[in-house]
Amino acid sequence: MKWVLLIHVLAGAVLFGGQFYVEALMAAAARTKDPATIMTVGGKVGPTNGRLFPVAGILVLITGVWIVLDSVYEFEMLFVSIGFALTIIALTIGLFFLKPGLAELGDLVAEHGSTSSEAMAKAKSLGTLGHVQTLLVTVIIIVMVLKPGL
Repeated sequence: MKWVLLIHVLAGAVLFGGQFYVEALMAAAARTKDPATIMTVGGKVGPTNGRLFPVAGILVLITGVWIVLDSVYEFEMLFVSIGFALTIIALTIGLFFLKPGLAELGDLVAEHGSTSSEAMAKAKSLGTLGHVQTLLVTVIIIVMVLKPGL
């Protein structure tokens, strides 16, 4: 059981740390106000996010189920319900909106260039989804630590 908890915590740390690192990189790029820099940084972190974050999120979800099934926690507990619901929402955003959106952005960049209005608009909408995902992961961590309702 300790290994399951370790994997759960490490995968959560990857999500939390990774989301904040990406936010910091993109904020630094945005401060330059140079569209080429913004798109270059986004182009480097986007593909890694698309591969790393879904795997970490799925590991968090699977190990979370395992922990609940093998502990005193129950799915009906408030913090467990909130954690699962928000994790599923964050995974849904990543898998069904960000991942295909990044592919679409790649096509736009190939067709119109990285600083075209179409590519920049798509990147901005993907950035907004990324902010939502960061907020969700932050709330999940807070809920898991504070365990409201327990």
